Amino acid sequence: MGVVDEQLERAAAELDSRHAQLSEAITQRHYQQNPELESRYGRAGRLRCREDAALHLAFLSQSVAMGTPAIFVDYICWAKVMLAARGIPGSDLTNDLDSMQRILEEKLPEDVWPDIGQHVRAALQALPTAADDVPCQIRDDAPRSASARQYLAALLEYDRPRAKKLILDEIARGATVKSLYEEVFTPVQIEIGRLWQTNKVSVAEEHYCTAATELILSQVYAPDPSVEKNGRRMVGMCTTRELHDLGARMVCDFFEMEGWDATYLGANVPVNSALRMIRARQPDVVAISAAMPYHISSVGEMIRAIREEFNRVKIIVGGGAFKMPGLWRKVRADAYAKSASDAVSKAKQLVAS
Repeated sequence: MGVVDEQLERAAAELDSRHAQLSEAITQRHYQQNPELESRYGRAGRLRCREDAALHLAFLSQSVAMGTPAIFVDYICWAKVMLAARGIPGSDLTNDLDSMQRILEEKLPEDVWPDIGQHVRAALQALPTAADDVPCQIRDDAPRSASARQYLAALLEYDRPRAKKLILDEIARGATVKSLYEEVFTPVQIEIGRLWQTNKVSVAEEHYCTAATELILSQVYAPDPSVEKNGRRMVGMCTTRELHDLGARMVCDFFEMEGWDATYLGANVPVNSALRMIRARQPDVVAISAAMPYHISSVGEMIRAIREEFNRVKIIVGGGAFKMPGLWRKVRADAYAKSASDAVSKAKQLVAS
């Protein structure tokens, strides 16, 4: 999977291979130790608890595989806010993690538990002081913050025509498509994610907002034939099973606006399909996106397959999964990009070197 310790890979594999069994055992213990949960949440609550345990294990596995406890800690702090917004106290999450710790120590081989236990303990240690809420992700001092707020308001009122008009009016006033991508669309998408986390919007509303933005993007941006081509090619995609593809699409559009021959493959790209396209397009740069940290291994597998056949192509990773410093090195990428403009800048540096 890249530059990762074999012992850590084995520990993560133990978690993955026993995923269903461990999720059930953790839930059983959580309910045995906290019998009031049955009357408080009922049968549906038990099912949800098992789903939560499975998600905890998915994040824990990636945290262990990468040797980066911050991945699991960050996720647990996110979960605290998400659960609190739905009326579930932080003490329930603490008890759940305690059940996880006891079950994993009991059921996993003795030689892998120490590598896993430090991640669970780090999360338990961070939980009491973790924030109960998350501030709005559209900062007042950010460029076009007023436009971003107006655009978000239109989406939340299901008024896509008004949202589109706001963008067209910005362009008429001289805004570039690039600036709108990074100063309106991107912060709005991040804020929509926060609104779901804090139980202000439903999954359906979140999906509507994303779908509306995807459609508006296709209507306000088209390749400009007057842009001089620079002779470089790139291929952009989301890794296998990753469905959050709006950021990857914007990255490919940025490359195109900079004169690159950009090929966008979309979400959930299988490794074999990615290799086939790279053979066909012979790109200078491949950009791979992953929003969810439990897809980091998938990125690592894709990069390993690319390296085996194409040793000269430069690989850039991006997306929320790689926000922890240095993670991109562990999957053997050449660079990490924090934004679409940063991806283009990093690509220029890589091909120049």
